[in-house]
Amino acid sequence: NTLKDAAGNNSIATSFVANGSAKAWADVNASATYSIRNSLNISSVSDLGTGLLADNFASNMSAADYSAFCLSQLNGDFGQRFATDPTASAWTYEIKDNQPSNIDRAWVHSGILGDLA
Repeated sequence: NTLKDAAGNNSIATSFVANGSAKAWADVNASATYSIRNSLNISSVSDLGTGLLADNFASNMSAADYSAFCLSQLNGDFGQRFATDPTASAWTYEIKDNQPSNIDRAWVHSGILGDLA
């Protein structure tokens, strides 16, 4: 199966599109009260402490070897990292400032690339 542009040209395999698409993503308010603004395949976000979040998948990944990423608003943030090993049903990550200490942020964005179960 292939997809084509509006003129019927430039075909691409549907498997290429499906395999290259994000399988989960979230736009989260991770300040005082954690809430999901918008998401795909995220059933909930857990507040595990200051700057410590877990994205819980609505549909599991096929294994824990997916690629995960997140970004947060600026103001000297140092970075983000896995807080624990990922699982097929969730991943846990930290938001750090430049100290580096965990910090809550109003704007946190995360995404997952890999295969669904």
